[in-house]
Amino acid sequence: LFGWLQSLADGIKLVQKEDLCPQAADSMLFRSAPYVVCVASFAAFMVLPFSHGWVAVAADCGLFIILAILSLEVFGIIMAGYSSGSKWSLFGGMREAAQMVSYEIPLAICALVPIVAAGSLNLGEIGGMQRGWFGYWFLFHDPFTFVAFFVYFVVATASCKRAPFDLAEAESELVGGFHTEYSGMRWSYFFMGEYASMFAVCGIASILFLGGWNTGIGPIDDALYAARNAGANGTGSPALGYLANVLGAFVFVSKASVGVFVQVWLRWTLPRLRIDQVMTTCLKYLVPISCFLFLGAIM
Repeated sequence: LFGWLQSLADGIKLVQKEDLCPQAADSMLFRSAPYVVCVASFAAFMVLPFSHGWVAVAADCGLFIILAILSLEVFGIIMAGYSSGSKWSLFGGMREAAQMVSYEIPLAICALVPIVAAGSLNLGEIGGMQRGWFGYWFLFHDPFTFVAFFVYFVVATASCKRAPFDLAEAESELVGGFHTEYSGMRWSYFFMGEYASMFAVCGIASILFLGGWNTGIGPIDDALYAARNAGANGTGSPALGYLANVLGAFVFVSKASVGVFVQVWLRWTLPRLRIDQVMTTCLKYLVPISCFLFLGAIM
């Protein structure tokens, strides 16, 4: 089947493997760290709207909430590196702490650039504002949001510790980094959390810059919007309104999946940077660039 079932086979294999805990490790912290990473990554989906009104928690400050939740993942990484009783894991945890904390600054600043254009922190409202032709997407709102999208994507890739920024788990120098001592299902939790974070940051990019659940084709978006409102107000068929939301969710998931595909594509295309280059790229270049873009957006 051309490798489509490889992920399922890997999952079954990992479930069957023995769950080991090194003798030198802190057992409680070592065993709980994967759960902290996984919960922090998946909890971000609570405030991520998949279509018009399709969100678990419709918060007026949804963007700040989702960024705050995603930032909790670093605590699980530090716990894993500190509690493993291995110098390689400790080095990987220290690198990841420095990297994630640093890259969250330009990540949040770049996310604020379309917020200035929208005038709202509610992700549902931001997605609804971009209904119509793709020219209404905030990606094309002004030059600052256009550049901010690409800076955001680079920073989001680094915050998810994806190559070429995967220095926390560099096999060539740290064996496996913070998850060196993990095996079986707990090892898979780290990667479930990593890929969940990738989808979350790409979902944020889709809503902030790429129109969210809107197709970018004016007549289609208007028809879907009318069907949703008619179904919600009782003036039309609820089934058509539900179908419109399903189509909107499909569009949103497709956009986010393309972003995840690009992140995976970069992993096999670009060589890994050194840790000093990773930190220099953030602090010397990306932070000033993001600040300039934010100042340009508010002027």
